[in-house]
Amino acid sequence: MKKFISIVLIQIVLSTLLFADEWENSNTVTISNNYTYMGKTLTDEEESIRSQFNFGHTSGFHTHIRLSNVTFMDEHAAELGLMIGYSNKIKELLNYDVTYGRWMYSNTSEVYFDEIYSTVSSEYFEVFNVTLWNSYNLNVSKIRGSSFKIDTDSII
Repeated sequence: MKKFISIVLIQIVLSTLLFADEWENSNTVTISNNYTYMGKTLTDEEESIRSQFNFGHTSGFHTHIRLSNVTFMDEHAAELGLMIGYSNKIKELLNYDVTYGRWMYSNTSEVYFDEIYSTVSSEYFEVFNVTLWNSYNLNVSKIRGSSFKIDTDSII
């Protein structure tokens, strides 16, 4: 895991230094009265502060680093999320994005979550958005959801 974090951070730093004009970055900070995920509180219904740093390259490569407070395994902890992905267009008709994310917690190195996000969309519809979710050492694995949306106002 330390190697994965190191590789992502080295890529960000080197790419930013070497190709600064080809990178965009942003940061968001969210303060909420409860951090929920898949309908469950991650902060025991208490306040939460999250910060996310986003880096995107003109080639379609993007990476995100997210940090939040959580209550995990009955203890207050920090949640670190690292995401890396690629998005592009197919002949200006379809947009696609595939992103891998790993979620880790400061109070344990035994448990972490992996997610894969994928989206295919066009000007008129979003074909699907799927997240696969695994929990290591908790024996949990499931498909989080999928969706199909059509913008009928744009078609008619």
